[in-house]
Amino acid sequence: MAGPSLDQIDRTILHELQEDGRMTNVDLAKKAPQLASFFKSYGTTSDVTSKMLAEAREKGVTPEQQALVFLKTQGEVWKKWLPADVAGKVAASL
Repeated sequence: MAGPSLDQIDRTILHELQEDGRMTNVDLAKKAPQLASFFKSYGTTSDVTSKMLAEAREKGVTPEQQALVFLKTQGEVWKKWLPADVAGKVAASL
């Protein structure tokens, strides 16, 4: 079974972490500013998370399938985590 595909940002982060597994948050932010920006913007509630987990369990779907449900139904949540142009691309791909 093939693992998830990695984009260039994922490969950069993975490389940096493999080079120095003890990297600090400051170092990672300097080496992967897009990721640092995402983490600064990321936020959700336990209610949203619980709802998504319960729904996945009830339907018996994979985490990947439930992630798509989240992206399709919770745009008001996740679009705040991304730059507008990236959020637009993600929304258009759904």
